[in-house]
Amino acid sequence: MNKTNILDQISLLDKPYIIYRSKKGFCLYTDFSKKIILTKKNITSFLKKTNQKQKKLKKTDLYVGFFGYEILNDLINVKIPKQKETNFPKGIFYKPEKIINLNEDLQYQTQKIKKTDSKFKINIDRKNYTKIFNKFKTKIKKGETYQIKICTNKNLYKI
Repeated sequence: MNKTNILDQISLLDKPYIIYRSKKGFCLYTDFSKKIILTKKNITSFLKKTNQKQKKLKKTDLYVGFFGYEILNDLINVKIPKQKETNFPKGIFYKPEKIINLNEDLQYQTQKIKKTDSKFKINIDRKNYTKIFNKFKTKIKKGETYQIKICTNKNLYKI
């Protein structure tokens, strides 16, 4: 693939793909042979299966995905209040059969940001947002928390 238009070519792929940053640039994972949606029932068997030692590992003997915070809390026995049910998976992993290494010096152009909806108002300015963010960034570095979500008040939407 030509370096100058590689991202354009990737975006035209007629199959799913995941791009992760690596030490030498980026890795594009595609041609997935398995999709595993994690639940409380299958998490233990998934972890055991991925920890098994094999004699010869192929470059594609891996899973790419994420653990949701509910499953992570279950694994370390942290009790959290019952959450409102969403259709978002507790964790999901894919097994790629093809990996494409991409250089760090990819050429791309960002698209212009669309105009925001005038019916939407934010109740916090950048200075206060930054202050809140920096406070919690410090807490994350100290290990006092691992995730923050700074939200706006839904009552400020004009309808």
